[in-house]
Amino acid sequence: MHIDENDESVRLKALRELDIMDTPPDPHLDAVVKTAALVCDVPISLITLLDEERQWFKANAGLSGTSQTTREVAFCHHTIAQNNLLEVNDALKDARFMNNPLVTGDPGIRFYAGAQLTLNDGSTVGSLCVIDRQPRTLTEKQKNILNHLAEITAQALQSNKTARQLSESEALFRALRAASPLGIFVTDSKGHCTYTNARWHSIFGIDEASAMGDGWTSTLHPDDKRRIASDWPRTGFLEQSLDCEIRIQRADGSLVYARLLTQPTLNAAGEVTGHVGSVDDITKQRVQEQALRESELLLKHTGALADVGGWAYEIATGELTWSEQSCRIHGVPVNYEPSLNDAIGFYTEEAQPVIRDTVQNAIDNGVGWDIELSMIRADGELIWVQSVGNVEYDNGSPVRLFGALQNVTHKVNQRHAIEAAHDRMALATESGSIGIWEWDIVQDELSWTPLMYELYGLRPSDTPLTYDTWRNSVHPDDLSAAETNLKKAIATGVDFDDQFRIVRPDGEVRHLRATARLARNASGAALRLVGVNWDVTPMRSLTSELAEQHELLHVTLRSIRDAVITTDASGNIAWLNPTAEEMTGWSVEDATSCHINQAFHILNSNTREIAPYPIEACLQQGHSVALGSNAVLLSRDGNEFGIEASAAPIRNEQGDILGAVLVFRDVTEQRRLSSEMTYRATHDSLTDLSNRAEFEYQVSIALKEAEATGTEHAVLFVDLDQFKLVNDACGHSVGDLLLQQVAKLLRACTREGDIVARLGGDEFGVLLKYCAIQPAESIAQELCNQMDVFRFAHEKRRFRIGTSIGLVPLDNRWHDVSDIMQAADIACYAAKDAGRNRVHIWYDTDKNISTRTADMKWATRLELALDNDRFELCAQLLSDLSNNSTALHLEVLLRMRADNGALVSPAMFLPAAERFHMATRIDRWVLEHGIEKLLALPDPSRISTMYINLSGQSIGDIVFHRDAIELLKNAGPIACERICVEITETAVITNMADATIFIDQLHDLGIKVALDDFGAGASSFSYLKSLNVDTLKIDGQFIESMLHDPLNAAAVRCFIDVANVQGLRTVAEYVSSTEVLQHVKEMGIDFAQGFLLHKPQPIDQVLACRVNQPEMMANC
Repeated sequence: MHIDENDESVRLKALRELDIMDTPPDPHLDAVVKTAALVCDVPISLITLLDEERQWFKANAGLSGTSQTTREVAFCHHTIAQNNLLEVNDALKDARFMNNPLVTGDPGIRFYAGAQLTLNDGSTVGSLCVIDRQPRTLTEKQKNILNHLAEITAQALQSNKTARQLSESEALFRALRAASPLGIFVTDSKGHCTYTNARWHSIFGIDEASAMGDGWTSTLHPDDKRRIASDWPRTGFLEQSLDCEIRIQRADGSLVYARLLTQPTLNAAGEVTGHVGSVDDITKQRVQEQALRESELLLKHTGALADVGGWAYEIATGELTWSEQSCRIHGVPVNYEPSLNDAIGFYTEEAQPVIRDTVQNAIDNGVGWDIELSMIRADGELIWVQSVGNVEYDNGSPVRLFGALQNVTHKVNQRHAIEAAHDRMALATESGSIGIWEWDIVQDELSWTPLMYELYGLRPSDTPLTYDTWRNSVHPDDLSAAETNLKKAIATGVDFDDQFRIVRPDGEVRHLRATARLARNASGAALRLVGVNWDVTPMRSLTSELAEQHELLHVTLRSIRDAVITTDASGNIAWLNPTAEEMTGWSVEDATSCHINQAFHILNSNTREIAPYPIEACLQQGHSVALGSNAVLLSRDGNEFGIEASAAPIRNEQGDILGAVLVFRDVTEQRRLSSEMTYRATHDSLTDLSNRAEFEYQVSIALKEAEATGTEHAVLFVDLDQFKLVNDACGHSVGDLLLQQVAKLLRACTREGDIVARLGGDEFGVLLKYCAIQPAESIAQELCNQMDVFRFAHEKRRFRIGTSIGLVPLDNRWHDVSDIMQAADIACYAAKDAGRNRVHIWYDTDKNISTRTADMKWATRLELALDNDRFELCAQLLSDLSNNSTALHLEVLLRMRADNGALVSPAMFLPAAERFHMATRIDRWVLEHGIEKLLALPDPSRISTMYINLSGQSIGDIVFHRDAIELLKNAGPIACERICVEITETAVITNMADATIFIDQLHDLGIKVALDDFGAGASSFSYLKSLNVDTLKIDGQFIESMLHDPLNAAAVRCFIDVANVQGLRTVAEYVSSTEVLQHVKEMGIDFAQGFLLHKPQPIDQVLACRVNQPEMMANC
């Protein structure tokens, strides 16, 4: 590089005048280069001075082992030749330096930035530079700081020279005061100038004539003139010299700073006769001092700007000094005076051993440091600092440590962020299969990452890639458009963004997306394109599929009967399907952009108040929202629809809400049916009263309230006394009419808010809310009275019904609904047992209640017996009085095995079974096991007749009839021909219609029917006409006493005559003596039964015996 010889001569002269080459290291300048390295984040920083043959390093940070290079290889040679900072981003790519041995060899310079060291006279003596072994670029802020540091360095170099000159001038001036002053002047005692020399003239800028007398004072600054006028007489009177600084205002407008020194002259008498003085032009000194102050201020501000502080540690005394910025970095006052341990204590726990060992190593071995550590400020904030330290020697011994401290928290965080970003970028490109490429437009060189080769189906090779490599891979149909877009990007600078197909070497076609950004040089010429490629083939396929699905969805939504409305994020309608148009009364055209609340107007069907809008809640809460079950949609044309609706947010891939979708459907008919079903589920269809389940639910609510608040309620259990009489006499349909009239009467006798329910059959329940026992008893009694006077009329017949009522107080003594219902049932049956048509109140100590409770205990035992198969069958033989039969006639009897192993008679448990409606289950068990025993016999023909008893409940239970007929059908003719079902006269009378049908069904299967306990009823003969039975079993009370009671004997004869007329067999029960046996034979009775003839035994023993075996008389 060419430098003008005249300029170079001036520059070298200025360098020599600095007298600084090959001088010892200056700690202040060392601090400057370390600061520059810290600020620019580089490992090397130098202050280089360039003379005729070499560049010499006045200060060196990071380039150990050398202090100079030849001028030919010096980067500084280029720096001083231009007017601004020289920045070389990559020396290997810069033609000026790519072959420089400092680049190709040690230290391997790749990056260089140098700022000129320009003196006040404009001479450039060297540079302040920063160097890195990696390519990089300085920020504008770093460049500014580097320039400022170069200015500081230049001023410091001149200040050193000025300080030396000032010292020499002052020494010379002191010597010349008596002999050769620089500017000499003489005055009389009054200060009138009488002599000046040439130097004086040059300083004051006036000639000798102008200086004479008071003329010299005319050049003084007014303030200085007044001060001289004041001080001059005093110096003469006191015989003192005058030494001061003055300002001289020259005619050319320049201002000269001068030092004025006078010495009084004395005559022989010792009187002051005048003054001899000298004047020294110190203008340059003052300018340099000001420059130094400005330089120090600039350094201070630069330190604050770069957050760099200085420090010094005296090894001998242990005194540690921090600069103001160092104090600020630590978060302490600027006058803070720390000890070494205090300073180390600011570092984090893991950093303290590092800095302590580093400092000790510097003291012991003279090794400086440059490390990055974490620190905790006085206010608790965690920061990162760059700590730089060096050692100062005196006579070969370390005496002082000094260095700099920079807050690099931001830089560290940035580095960590960059590292994280780099990792994320690498992960993103790899996981996203994104290939990166760069095309050097000037050189036509194309660079690909490995993923680019994968995308194009090519293998990496040493063959250089060019534009044609890419061009030849693009599908011919897409090439023209792709090239046009690429050229447009190069011409306009707009980012390249395109999609095109490529054809891989194997013929596979893939869709790629490409984006790139153009880089230009300083003149605006296009240099290179840097971009990425990624495979969008799946996305294109997905887009096509989505388009098809969108069309399919659109058609589907238009076809379904559910109404669909979509909105934007503000709730404005975007679209409606036809069903939504039909239900809201709004067309798509009218509704689009309207707010959803305007077209979708909903009310609460119960309160008729505006219902909450699901779309608003959905958009606010960000999740699906369902509409309440009572919502009604008001159509634009006034129609109402019961609806079910739900709204859900529509989100993009990032989770941002784009809008919402509302789906609703017409459930008007469904809701009507549901309401009807709910009503039916809780009400009795015949009477429109609550059913048992609803009644027990209402009782449970009342019970919880009683437990929580102590309120009192009452429960009535109402049973009709003569319902079956009406049912049997007039038929079920008339019985239903009676139940409806009773329901109306119950409602009329109770209060509003009370719950009246039909519990089943002819049983009713009443829940008297908030009713104490006394008013509850009054209401129950009034109900009983009304039923007493009530007459049910049918076809000129009038029936007195009557009712039995159990009353239970519902208070906090109860804990379970079943207990209350059971207590009410017990109380009701206690009323029946006490004579019917009355009210019985439940009390813990009531004897009737105790009896009923005992029955309940039997009911529990019966449940356990049924569950655990603890019933057993016994049998009692019947004697054929005609002696014509060789087969067995027997009656099946039931026993229950107690916990102690004893057999319990049915007389103990059958009443409880009847009361608690368990008799039917027991009958079913007996029938099943009796048939099983019969069919298990090797020779069933040995059995002529097996009598099996059925209870009155089973006779009146149609379900039992169905199950029994099915069981007997499955048993077959062998069993049916031998079974005779016994039913009591009382059971038949109570269930006449059902009993008649059941008897006919039994006969159809070949099963015989016996009427048990005949004669016990008052109307036996009248009912016998209506019944198709096969056998009469005469009640034992007539048989036992007929030898002593002629009336009973006559009744028995009458029964026999009636049986003979109707062709029925007869059985005499309770035959207990030989006399009675003989008498019944004589009367013509067919069979006899009693303990005289056979005591009951287990049925297996009876079935195994032969007729007339003596052992059959054994006790069971």
